[in-house]
Amino acid sequence: MRRTVTGSVTFAIDGVPQPASTVRYVDQFKVAATLTTSRLAPGAHTITATYSGDDIYAPGSATPIVHVVTPPTTPPPRSLPPRGID
Repeated sequence: MRRTVTGSVTFAIDGVPQPASTVRYVDQFKVAATLTTSRLAPGAHTITATYSGDDIYAPGSATPIVHVVTPPTTPPPRSLPPRGID
């Protein structure tokens, strides 16, 4: 019988805590938590994840990762043909 994992995962971006994420099963042996954001400025950002632990599983943290956001590319301005004066 599989033990249900409880507890939560807290992500931090550049040291700023994000809302806690619940832990869910991916398959029989793996669990995961997800962080989704669309508010990262261009540049490198360090992301950490910390598990709170529960009555069976110890607290823990993952190795930090660095995520690089590239700025959006904008096409060059279009040049319009000259207009005559009416």
